[in-house]
Amino acid sequence: MSECLNPEKNLYSILKSIQDGNTTTAHISQILGLLDSIEYQDWFESATIENSYPREDGEIAVLVQNLAALTNDSDLVALFSLIGRFYQAQGLYAIAEFWYQQCLSVVEKRLGNKHQDFAISLHNLAKIYFLQERYIQAEPLLLQALEFWCLEQENLNAAISYSLLGETYYAQQRYEQAEPLLQKALEIRLNILGEDHPDIATSLNNLAGLYDSQKCYEQAEPLYQKALELRRKLLGEEHPDVATSLNNLAGLYDSQQRYEEAEPLYKQALELKRRQLGNEHPYVAISLNNLAGMYQEQKRYEQAQALYEQALEIFAKSLGANHPYTITCSKNLENLCAKGRKRYRLIHKLWKLISP
Repeated sequence: MSECLNPEKNLYSILKSIQDGNTTTAHISQILGLLDSIEYQDWFESATIENSYPREDGEIAVLVQNLAALTNDSDLVALFSLIGRFYQAQGLYAIAEFWYQQCLSVVEKRLGNKHQDFAISLHNLAKIYFLQERYIQAEPLLLQALEFWCLEQENLNAAISYSLLGETYYAQQRYEQAEPLLQKALEIRLNILGEDHPDIATSLNNLAGLYDSQKCYEQAEPLYQKALELRRKLLGEEHPDVATSLNNLAGLYDSQQRYEEAEPLYKQALELKRRQLGNEHPYVAISLNNLAGMYQEQKRYEQAQALYEQALEIFAKSLGANHPYTITCSKNLENLCAKGRKRYRLIHKLWKLISP
């Protein structure tokens, strides 16, 4: 995780200068350049520097005031959102939420609540709520953003908000409300981007996930397959989104007990993540856990146990003992071992019955 430490230190240094009043417009260009150049795809809930933002209310107010004063209207959303995104990508959601809230407040004061940047700010704040499973807070912000986009010509920002609102309903099992929104997002993207674009694959994958969750496997499978095909074509075999599609399609086959089709896809996803991220990354542990679950269903208990143990060790080291992924994996392993003890007792009882 060393990649995220130097950008963090550079960002903190610049923000500290702005907070102290040593401010020039060059600082804004520095922040925008620094944050826009960072690759986020390999980051995962890595808490970095504890003092990465001011702690006292007075310090925060001064920093936000100075930062806003230096920033042109056209750069407000980009600046505050990029800072929020920086922390969001590391799983530092409380800090990210603060910056997205400041973005919304500053944009409303400077540009008003009828400006497209205000709608974008609503969406960004809703996204951080969504990532924390705070769906009740996310929903009204997305509805407000969509009120604005519905007044505009069809555009990609509308598709993004339709998609996130659909995912918000999907996460709450409000499937009937989710489906038309995800379909609308796909329709807008197809109209603007055409069929060969990574965002089309994202929409196909989201819609497939909705059908998959409802056990509508015949509807989900061709969408997952098309998303995988597009990602391989447009992004290359080694892209993280390809691993996601492989895993999703494997999960679909797994749910239907089509284990011979699922296993090679799970393994491809696992190996791809290992090549990209190394052996100790939480995404690797997720793939190990998924493959272990399939082995458990097939009663391949020794293989399942070995993979659960590997996954649990990675989760515990990288995310800590109290993280939801660590707890889930621990329960999976515990359930497997409990079944093993039950099997042992049954075999022992049968052995006693047939022994002379």
